[in-house]
Amino acid sequence: MLSPSSMVFAHANSQIIIGNGTSISEYTRIAAQNKVYIGNDVLMGPNVFIADYNHEYRDVTKPINHQGHVFTDSNNNLNEVKIGDGCWLGKNAVIVGNISIGKNAVIGANSTVVKDIPAYSVAAGNPARVIKRFNFATNQWERV
Repeated sequence: MLSPSSMVFAHANSQIIIGNGTSISEYTRIAAQNKVYIGNDVLMGPNVFIADYNHEYRDVTKPINHQGHVFTDSNNNLNEVKIGDGCWLGKNAVIVGNISIGKNAVIGANSTVVKDIPAYSVAAGNPARVIKRFNFATNQWERV
């Protein structure tokens, strides 16, 4: 489901793959210069922003809007955003760059994801950090 007022931008030669049963709420923006993969049964709150690139800003002699975009990691590999099956992205979540979010992870409202989030975990904050993990031995969520 793609709610009204949401936008999906696949720039030239890029891919955006959205799995079955995924629900994208209103005012969400998804953009790719290379690849954004969203798994099956992902739930997104309103106003989520997902992009595999960011603005360039390293040249202080130029205005940022004249510097283009960064869409490679520090090893010059093309960025990809990967969101695993069953994830929940809370309202106003921001995922930018070369990011992987594991299966059934929860990203709290108003969180900015700047590093990978493992499967079966809850991450929140700005920048987002893991605050809970599911323990399969005890069958419970545990604070980290």
